Amino acid sequence: MSLTFLKRGAEIININLCSIGSENSELTIPLQTYFKNDFMTLCSPEKSRLVEEIGLHFERAHHLAPLAARIYAIMVLSPHEGNTFEEILRITDASKSSVSTHLNLLLKLQRVEYFTLTGDRKRYFRVKKDYLRLNLEEDLKKTKEEIKLVEKIVSFNSTYNVEKHKKHKSISMLFKDYLKLQEQNLESTIQKMSTVKLD
Repeated sequence: MSLTFLKRGAEIININLCSIGSENSELTIPLQTYFKNDFMTLCSPEKSRLVEEIGLHFERAHHLAPLAARIYAIMVLSPHEGNTFEEILRITDASKSSVSTHLNLLLKLQRVEYFTLTGDRKRYFRVKKDYLRLNLEEDLKKTKEEIKLVEKIVSFNSTYNVEKHKKHKSISMLFKDYLKLQEQNLESTIQKMSTVKLD
């Protein structure tokens, strides 16, 4: 979807606002409107559906509340450097208290951060730039915990449930090997991500 903005009635600026979507129509609006409208209003239905899909994934994978998950998804797909509280209100159509509660939750979970601009009292919220690395660190923590748990189960059964241990030992060891490989892969990827500079 290509948007054509008019500045001072003469200069024309083309901005590709919505890279996801199949619409080729053009919309002519004043340049300042770009900074006031949220991207969900101006983008294609495909992007709206993707926000819902990502939101559902975040609900399941990261145990986020539905509204928090969708706010997070909105920020992941936002074409802007940050979204104001008012913009998030318009996008989600939720109450101020609900949006405030879930934004604070995302901040506490270190999924989201905010910044301010000189001369502007508003806070601009965005996904933390290293959110993918943080996700992997979360997965690594879970993997390490699972490895320890498997080791405890194997140790217990080898001592107190000898026959059961003999029957299932090979499966348990295969699963542990899988977890160890996953652990190594996560550690390697996190290390590589840590060396990438995020502007």
